[in-house]
Amino acid sequence: MSSAIAQLIKTGLDNYPFSDYFSESTVLIPIPKSSMPQNNELWVPQRLTAALENRGLGINEECLFRSTPLPKSAAASAPDRPKAFQHYESMGFRESLLNPKEIVW
Repeated sequence: MSSAIAQLIKTGLDNYPFSDYFSESTVLIPIPKSSMPQNNELWVPQRLTAALENRGLGINEECLFRSTPLPKSAAASAPDRPKAFQHYESMGFRESLLNPKEIVW
């Protein structure tokens, strides 16, 4: 599915208002899940960024990670859902060798 989506984006890129977001030098950063990663677990944002990279639409750079798990929003009532700042505070950054001019995340 990720490959099909990436191909659709590449094929129709000139028709989209976000076409200038993607180039061979754009760094694509997948956002981590709210939970801690498990071995062989599906991570959809990473699959999408990898598929976009395979189509020449950027460079997949997995430099963000979840350092503290958060409760799933779907299982929480509206007032108890994690806020944007909690997501920010619960993530860490791995230093990258890349020196990006543009980032999409």
